[in-house]
Amino acid sequence: MRPWVKTFPAEFYKQIFRLNGWAYVENAGRPGVIGHWTNNIIYKRLAPGVWDELKRLTPKTPSGAYKNKLFQRLTEDVGHPKLREHMSAVLMLMKYSPHWRVFMDRLDREFPQWGTNFLLPFPEDYSPPNLPPPPNFIDG
Repeated sequence: MRPWVKTFPAEFYKQIFRLNGWAYVENAGRPGVIGHWTNNIIYKRLAPGVWDELKRLTPKTPSGAYKNKLFQRLTEDVGHPKLREHMSAVLMLMKYSPHWRVFMDRLDREFPQWGTNFLLPFPEDYSPPNLPPPPNFIDG
């Protein structure tokens, strides 16, 4: 297990607050849902099986909380660099999204969770072109 080093930049949390229309206060507590969102946004999208393996390897306290941060179990040579790379891409999506729903849609398209279905790449305002009716092959 790697020693704890600040891995998630404050900008990640600032963007979560901004996208949800919440006021961000430096060094203040965060709503519990942010932990669930972090698991979804980061760990479940790194690579197949990473999320499950991190949960398996990280012991829990009697209350059910993890004793260590999940990123401490990532390898120095592959896991941690991939986490930093993914975090950079996620931050870029966050910065260019106007609100949470748009961000999550973009995230699901660019970095779908492993083991889930892909979204179809149709724009929201997609409408089929005006095509002539199909020919009538049956005499009626």
